[in-house]
Amino acid sequence: MTDDYATSKTNYDLLKKSEALKKITEHNRDYLSVTLTLPLGNPILKQVHTNQWLFTDLPKEFDLANWTVLAEVLNNKSNRYEGYVKNRWYIEAVDISVEAGGKREMKLTLNAFASSLSNYSQIDKDITKAYTDALNNASKNTDNNNTNAVAVNSNIKNGWWGNWVTNFVKNAVGNETDVLKRCKICYNKFRDHMYYAHYYDMEKTGGDVNKLESAWNNAHLNCGDGANMLSAFYSCCGAESGIYLSNDRAHYTVKCTVGGKDYWTDQSGQEGCHNTLRGWNETWNGYRSGSYKGKYV
Repeated sequence: MTDDYATSKTNYDLLKKSEALKKITEHNRDYLSVTLTLPLGNPILKQVHTNQWLFTDLPKEFDLANWTVLAEVLNNKSNRYEGYVKNRWYIEAVDISVEAGGKREMKLTLNAFASSLSNYSQIDKDITKAYTDALNNASKNTDNNNTNAVAVNSNIKNGWWGNWVTNFVKNAVGNETDVLKRCKICYNKFRDHMYYAHYYDMEKTGGDVNKLESAWNNAHLNCGDGANMLSAFYSCCGAESGIYLSNDRAHYTVKCTVGGKDYWTDQSGQEGCHNTLRGWNETWNGYRSGSYKGKYV
């Protein structure tokens, strides 16, 4: 005859031990997280993004101070699916800051180990559950705000600009019904996200709407690529939009027409920096005319 109580208690204790060990390994990994602060503008940093490895030397004092933690990992006490390699760092976060005085910095959060597979699995479950709950709540909730949101999104329909632009605009404008305000919201999100690249840099869109998402993720666009994306945003918002090449063939700008009034925007600024110099209806060198290029360059 088996002692069910004793067996269940043993299993319970083993489970608690396993959970405690997992927390310890996660905690050890946190010790190996460092933050590097770098000035913006270095072309080497253009392609830096999260979920990739960066190779760089750190002071020997770092290895000495954390040798106990490193030894534990090297002795297979960690659940990391990537082992430890000296001077190799996993980029967990990239934060861009622009101070009032104009100082621009990039902060990289680095770790000696990639996030565990179990963490990714849990994050995926949480995101899936949150999405399912949101859909269920939206179908059940009939208050005025949600009714309005459904009406607004029904007014934003797909077109030549493609699915990615449609989804981007829907998420960006939310319940906003005013076309001009929608366009301004999308432009501000564009301007806060993008870095300017000179016109002779390699094109990211090439006039292909299927490349707009990858161009957004790259975030370093010349004036032609920026015009392609902005024109798509404005058209999706419900405005009339067209791309213009200046008469001296030096710059592309976008004319957005709402209620019979024209507004101009462009992608220009200092190479490798956020486009902070141009506000809504502001253009470089006053370019507000030229040859009409339609939807794409």
